[in-house]
Amino acid sequence: MKYSKMVEISQEKSRKKVERVKIEIESMLVRKERITVSGLEKATGFSNSFFYRNKEVSQVIKEAQLRQGECYNPKKVIADMALKNTVTYLKAELLKLKKDIKKLEQKNLKLQEENSRLKEKMVDSVNKTT
Repeated sequence: MKYSKMVEISQEKSRKKVERVKIEIESMLVRKERITVSGLEKATGFSNSFFYRNKEVSQVIKEAQLRQGECYNPKKVIADMALKNTVTYLKAELLKLKKDIKKLEQKNLKLQEENSRLKEKMVDSVNKTT
């Protein structure tokens, strides 16, 4: 095998690795995981030195960390998820209470009608006796 062919194969492997790292970074951003070299090491199985020596990968990591923001706070993400769950629960509870209010209003209306009917009946019976 010629040297140029070996270099070409090596470059192709490197391009595939870089592409895999880019895909993993995007998925970490979607999952709101903190972008770190150690996290990428675990996810891709590549060595620590690969991330620091490969200038393209190093640049992609830096850009992703900037996109993610300097003030990344996983506790905030957890708190946001908890708040979202609370809001969902409270919306469901509100809907249930609104249904209960409608039922009670209908029941109240029926009782008012029955009350006025009984009053009329009472007035009629009083009028008949006098």
